[in-house]
Amino acid sequence: MAFQKIYLKKRYMIIKQKIHLGKSSFSGVEVMDGVLVEFYCANGGGFKHEVFVSPNSPYLNDLVTEGKIDFESLSKKGVATMSIFEKQTPLLFQYQFFNSKECNNDYLIIFRLGEWQNGRYMCEINAILEIDLNK
Repeated sequence: MAFQKIYLKKRYMIIKQKIHLGKSSFSGVEVMDGVLVEFYCANGGGFKHEVFVSPNSPYLNDLVTEGKIDFESLSKKGVATMSIFEKQTPLLFQYQFFNSKECNNDYLIIFRLGEWQNGRYMCEINAILEIDLNK
């Protein structure tokens, strides 16, 4: 599994496309340790990526505050509706970058992880987006 942190400096990212997921919801106490997410490469060819999303990941609001991305663009790609971004605190959403060495694509994984009801732990992958980091 190839994983690399990507530092954006002062660049704005471009969303190319949303990646289809077979499974986007995970439940059980074990999700609090993180979740292994699988998805297929944006280039086609059937290559499957595996990414471990961590509860220690930063919050999506940080990227918005830094001007790297905006909620309107995320809403247009189906991450969540603007009303959810406006009504619920953006701190519910976390993110992770994934750079695939196999296909040379960059991905932004957006998810929510935590206790959703009394004793019910869940991780919901809101989106995996192929992005261009304007390198």
